[in-house]
Amino acid sequence: PKSLSPGEVGVLIDEKVHLQDITAVVIDLARRGFFTITEIPKKGLFGKIDYELKFKPKSETGLKEFETSVLDLLFGVARKSSVKLNSLPKNAYQHLSKIHQHLYQHLTQTGYFSGNPKTVRTVYLVIGIVFIVSSFFVGPMLLALGSGAGGFVGPIVSGLIIIVFSFFMPARSAQGRRALSEVVGLKEWVKLGAWREKIHEKLNLFEEILPYAIAFGLTQKFIQAFKAADIKNLSWYHSSHPFNAVYFSNSMTNFGSSLNSGIAATQPKSSSSGGSGFSGGSSGGGFGGGGGGSW
Repeated sequence: PKSLSPGEVGVLIDEKVHLQDITAVVIDLARRGFFTITEIPKKGLFGKIDYELKFKPKSETGLKEFETSVLDLLFGVARKSSVKLNSLPKNAYQHLSKIHQHLYQHLTQTGYFSGNPKTVRTVYLVIGIVFIVSSFFVGPMLLALGSGAGGFVGPIVSGLIIIVFSFFMPARSAQGRRALSEVVGLKEWVKLGAWREKIHEKLNLFEEILPYAIAFGLTQKFIQAFKAADIKNLSWYHSSHPFNAVYFSNSMTNFGSSLNSGIAATQPKSSSSGGSGFSGGSSGGGFGGGGGGSW
């Protein structure tokens, strides 16, 4: 898709920001040379694999605002030289709202949505709640005037209907619908997984399409399609094992889960009762299917 990065593609599909969309941005930034990812083998029988990210000083002038926010989340505004996913900067969780805000704003300002999806959902949600609350004030008066139970039940039912449909109210623009057709075409191309590995290896499309596959929730299927290709070790991903499709697929799933856990660990205790913004991340960050938490 022209001018659309993996993170934007993930939001354009279902009008929501998911963990897999953020992870797709992370992997895309790594393959573009902003940092490297190194596996740290687990220690002990019950240990877990960790990941160290080493920042590579590079001009960020061409980055979109949400991409810069992802770097802020990982390395802090001051850009630490290296971080581990299990010990991200203390304010990493606070950057989540900025990332999804910038993603929504960018897609709206560039004309893919007729209105900010999050704002549209919130407005209709508030309207529905107002209908329900108003029924408790207006309903008794209408009953006293002999209007029957309909005057009390009607606003409640209307409010519930508005709340339910608030999640479907965001609308793509004509430009967004045209872009969506390209995105769906790419998703189907990835889903088919029947291409000539050697050609795509030569064109480096494996690394280029991988972040999009993550955003689509088709990581495992995409990587498995290249198991017969003679792909060398990736320059931005360092593992103790030579490149292997099965192992790398599992590594990407673990990376998504580790990213989710690392961000959740920085969540302020005062807001912990609200739950992590990445609900569902424990299932592998939504890599295997279309899941993954959203805001």
